[in-house]
Amino acid sequence: MQGLNDEQMGNLFLLAEVAAKMPKVEVVTKNADEFDSQNLTVKEESVKRNSVGELARKKRERKKLLCDLCGKIISHMKNHKMSHTGEKPYSCPTCDKSFSRQYKRNMHMKIHAVEKPHICPTYNNSFRLRHFCNVT
Repeated sequence: MQGLNDEQMGNLFLLAEVAAKMPKVEVVTKNADEFDSQNLTVKEESVKRNSVGELARKKRERKKLLCDLCGKIISHMKNHKMSHTGEKPYSCPTCDKSFSRQYKRNMHMKIHAVEKPHICPTYNNSFRLRHFCNVT
């Protein structure tokens, strides 16, 4: 570029280097012949960098760990390790049963419920859990 001193060229190259690292960014000056850092703007094109699809893809790719005990590729290593250690941190406050997963404990706790909201259409019996009234 004509008419730029060494400091201005250095600033321009530095800015171009930073801009190259940014996704889809264009460096624009108001007047290309007269470079002035005050007139420099960075304009982002219409890009959704964190679109839902991109976030979902990153989430799938983020955790692929190899279990050193069984060799399986695991997404949730902390939960998987409990299958090897036998750890069951979620216990039922009503009885002595413990569970490795919170959702399993929550399902179990329904057996202690007094209400029986599920009615078998065949035998007209009431059940605490829907799957108990499956007729085969």
